[in-house]
Amino acid sequence: MMMVFTVFCGMGIGGEITVAGTIMNEYLPPSKAWVFTLLCSSWAIGGILSAGMATGVVAADYGGIEVWRQCCIISLLMEIAFFVIRLWIRETPRFLYDRGMI
Repeated sequence: MMMVFTVFCGMGIGGEITVAGTIMNEYLPPSKAWVFTLLCSSWAIGGILSAGMATGVVAADYGGIEVWRQCCIISLLMEIAFFVIRLWIRETPRFLYDRGMI
């Protein structure tokens, strides 16, 4: 079961990185292109912080294998939240233009 959670979390995180970057690039004016670099840096910083926190939780060994399950479940819940948020985001103007909808 833990392997299933890990696979879903990995797919969600990988998809989030590509989709968020694409949407951000399409909405940003050229004068604000530096914001995309900031977004990419925040993913790296967030990854380092989350790995450090997970290492601290696992090192404390509060519940054996249950700790890993809790970490994976928390990550899965975050990815479900991102999926639900994505349902409310409108299509980008470039996508609509390419499809002839505007």
